[in-house]
Amino acid sequence: MGGKVLRKRDRELCWKARDNYYRCMNEEVKPHLKLNESKKVFEAENLPVLMQKCQSLQEDFTQKCPAEWQQHFDKIWNAEIYNLLSKTES
Repeated sequence: MGGKVLRKRDRELCWKARDNYYRCMNEEVKPHLKLNESKKVFEAENLPVLMQKCQSLQEDFTQKCPAEWQQHFDKIWNAEIYNLLSKTES
């Protein structure tokens, strides 16, 4: 992860925002996700509505974490969800 160097306080704020956002995603969105094997993507009915429940937390995460960090954390979350869904749906 390159890019902007954050002070300890800023890193802690980023991590807290990250944890809050992904906690919401795990509680509100993850239970509704299904894996589309042919497209290798997640799908859910009413996904925009589900995502809206976490929108303010996503905005906080976006404001407090550098873009490179956001991409890194998103990749980790997506990989974890993909692995979980591929195991439970096979």
